[in-house]
Amino acid sequence: MSVYTISISATSNYYLRDSFILDSNTNIHVYNNRTRFQSFKFISDDEFLYAGNITVSIKDFGSVTITIQAPEESRQIIFTKIIFISSFHTNVASLDYFITKDIHWDTKQNKLTYEDRTFCAVQRQNNQWVLKYNELKNIIFLTRSA
Repeated sequence: MSVYTISISATSNYYLRDSFILDSNTNIHVYNNRTRFQSFKFISDDEFLYAGNITVSIKDFGSVTITIQAPEESRQIIFTKIIFISSFHTNVASLDYFITKDIHWDTKQNKLTYEDRTFCAVQRQNNQWVLKYNELKNIIFLTRSA
């Protein structure tokens, strides 16, 4: 049985639902949109993700490609072994995993570096560090009156 950890806050920021946050407190990538997977595989073993005070069963994983902003041009990153959890309010990129690939976070310059060169920009959106920001389209707010 494998167990992964991730940090979440008590309040969800839906404005980042389609974005990729860079998380220094997780050891696995998470994606919330099944249609963006290039490959998909069912997990037969009991695997779980601990998120705050909840445990989420992991049933599927695969690969997802995103486009990031590099210094001179856009660049694609292929996330392999990224888990699918549709209930996550945003997509999560594991800083820990980047570090194992010798990609490091320069918080003064707001960028990831590889071999002392800029790999891509990291920006601040809605109080989160974001690897890839995608503005939501057609946001609907639901309200309830007493």
